[in-house]
Amino acid sequence: AEEIRRSYSLSSSPHEELLSITIKRIANGEISRFMLTKISEGDILTAVEPAGRFTLTDTSGEKDILFFAAGSGIVPVFSQIKYVLSRPGQTRLVLIYSNINQQSILFKNELGQLAEKHPDRFKIIHRLSSEANRLNNLVVEKLVKEEIKYNLANAEFYTCGPFDYMRMIRLTLLYMGFDSNQVRKENFVL
Repeated sequence: AEEIRRSYSLSSSPHEELLSITIKRIANGEISRFMLTKISEGDILTAVEPAGRFTLTDTSGEKDILFFAAGSGIVPVFSQIKYVLSRPGQTRLVLIYSNINQQSILFKNELGQLAEKHPDRFKIIHRLSSEANRLNNLVVEKLVKEEIKYNLANAEFYTCGPFDYMRMIRLTLLYMGFDSNQVRKENFVL
């Protein structure tokens, strides 16, 4: 049997009882098609140990964390947002979530419920290309300036999405004077 590997991020958080991943159906996606059509409850899958470094630092103090996610890049970000909001602290979270349209927003209801439950700690800003609201370097700079409430030196940024999207955000943040250690990204590789 041929071994085929794909990387998946957990969409569950450590405080939740069950581990979960989110699988996006991809045209000609051999693994996604298999996972969505052939796997059923009770099946056992083999997984390698976690390999990512897309992890949060201390979230107890007064600081801002801005998440930039595009499309299915929300999956690891969703896990982190749930984790922070399940713990006490002053950390403020802002999610800037880019999608094609309203129908393509993953976890729309769950994110909305978290924002309603934690209005003082969690804010969502949707950017929809169908409404001519694509993210660019000027918009990133404007949003960052508007949304950071605490010390700029303590702010953290997490990005997950297409390569060009993450590069544009990173370069904008570095141009604004943020340290490269304040910016983290999640890369999906085969």
